[in-house]
Amino acid sequence: MTPTDVAAWREALGGRKFLLCVGCSGINTALFAAGTLSESGYLMILGGTVFSYIGARVTQAIANKETST
Repeated sequence: MTPTDVAAWREALGGRKFLLCVGCSGINTALFAAGTLSESGYLMILGGTVFSYIGARVTQAIANKETST
């Protein structure tokens, strides 16, 4: 696969930020299921991941809006 093909697949699956959030949530869930992570730690990491994802999307939208005008 060429780098262009990889970028197209990444965007088709939701983008880089979304895939990173899914990966983080998967690792977080595995650690919680294995008993390595407490419930409060699980919720804190999950909340931080969601907060970071939303913050990045808003920042990107604002940057794109300023660029287009």
